[in-house]
Amino acid sequence: MLVALGPVPIKPDQHHELFTGYLQHADEDVRILSIRCLAHCKNGNLFSELKPRIDDESPFVVEAALGALLRTKVDDAPQGEIVNYLKPALMSDDPSVQSLAYELLAQVGTAEDFAPAMNLLSERLRSSDENIRNATAVALGKFAPEDRIGEVVRSQGYLARWMVLGTFLNDKENTGFKRVYPPETKIDFAAKYTAKYIWVLDGQVRDKGDLEREIGWSEAEVEQTDGKLIIPTLVPPPAAFAVAYLVSDFQVDSEQEVILNVDGDDAFRVWVNDQKVADQVAPYKHRSECVVAQKGIKIKLRQGANRVLVKSANIDHHWWLRLRLTNVAGEPLEVTHAD
Repeated sequence: MLVALGPVPIKPDQHHELFTGYLQHADEDVRILSIRCLAHCKNGNLFSELKPRIDDESPFVVEAALGALLRTKVDDAPQGEIVNYLKPALMSDDPSVQSLAYELLAQVGTAEDFAPAMNLLSERLRSSDENIRNATAVALGKFAPEDRIGEVVRSQGYLARWMVLGTFLNDKENTGFKRVYPPETKIDFAAKYTAKYIWVLDGQVRDKGDLEREIGWSEAEVEQTDGKLIIPTLVPPPAAFAVAYLVSDFQVDSEQEVILNVDGDDAFRVWVNDQKVADQVAPYKHRSECVVAQKGIKIKLRQGANRVLVKSANIDHHWWLRLRLTNVAGEPLEVTHAD
């Protein structure tokens, strides 16, 4: 009967009350069918009608309910209450249910929902499972207020605040990455430098002349909850055939051995307290991602002030950098950035 009355051409709204009556049927297949029929109705509020099914004993029923809500009107979602509404699904052990719940949270969540979402999901941001951590961060990033993105970034152990200098000249052979520019010998945030660059547009060199400009250090914060620092937004264009330097100053309460994980596109070299700890160059692929990573690097931090210096290079296409600190047990290390 439900199969016959549910399709749109049959005008399912006239059977709306009948469909809702089957939402608590003992058979999970009937409950699923009633949800699918209600999803075809134009009247009613699915968020209200399907709320009990978000905590259904059957994960297949919960999946059906979440799938229907993903296709309904966003305006019908409970304003400021979506985290509490989705809590049973967000905390579910079923990967499919959890994934759909994250997707719905990202779709309908508002700034008003951010604080309760952080309270509920903060432990997920500290998970040693990268997939869980990333899924949580991405979902929160869809509705996090701009001034609270850093909270999500730091909770995962990513370095969030940087000083950035660029760009110096590079080429397809990464000659600029091999060359020692002034910041490698001395960090002076007040200094200005004259740097050459090549004008590039859409991967094509437009001017091979000896173009020069003055560059200096500027402050930057990670603006993505996945911890990636997007370098082209922080330096003068173009961001091709370029080298940049990045410094993060921070403090920790005690001397300790920690684990550093670094990834980026195209190349990076990392110093911690003047000691080189990482060096990776991606094979060049024209107008394609060139991602490299170096993980599980054991380093020792001093009590008090510490400094990370990164040299990052790009040939063309994407350019980003990400550094994460954890303790030896893999738990995120939240540092205090210097003002």
